[in-house]
Amino acid sequence: MSFLSKTLLSLILLIALSSCMTTPPKPPLTIVLNKNCTVTPILEPATPIITDTTKKSFSITTEITTIALCLEETPGAKSLYHVYRLPRGFEAMDITIGALREEARILAPIVKVYDPKGSVTRAFDNDDFLFRGAHYSVQFRNRPGDAFILIASNPSIVGEVSSNISNTVTSTSYSTGTGAFFTMYSGQETQQQAKFSHTGSILLEARRLSKQ
Repeated sequence: MSFLSKTLLSLILLIALSSCMTTPPKPPLTIVLNKNCTVTPILEPATPIITDTTKKSFSITTEITTIALCLEETPGAKSLYHVYRLPRGFEAMDITIGALREEARILAPIVKVYDPKGSVTRAFDNDDFLFRGAHYSVQFRNRPGDAFILIASNPSIVGEVSSNISNTVTSTSYSTGTGAFFTMYSGQETQQQAKFSHTGSILLEARRLSKQ
């Protein structure tokens, strides 16, 4: 076998091997080791919800990692968090925010809304969240005086297993042979599990109510 043939064969084998390799799922983080935690959250700088004034709807995906800001409101109960900023001039919006289920983990979320001075105006804990597809989220409408939205990991449920059932419906159309058609539906239920984590992907969706 010539050198060129050996080289081509090696490249083919390398490509075939790389195509078979898969990225392992990100593991859940159950212990926060950060030492630079604060008793109150740092609200600025924050991620703005509205980045384009011509749009009506917005979708922002963010990942909370081990280098995220750390909050320790109660001694020993550390959490990681991210902050979003609402428009400075009040504008009514429908907001959905929460964690995206991943293969092995899902952020254990808690959401708090703050006024410009850093006082909590509303809080949503585990009992307020529901699965909307793969989005474990809470829905609410902002109020005058709301300035920031904080989503943080909830140490009280980190390490627990999140389980939900996903429904898939498939429709198939058939011809009767006489020019008419009918549709048959079939469904499948899949149980999906992931461990609640201090880290994970979050999704915020906002829809402006005043924008035509």
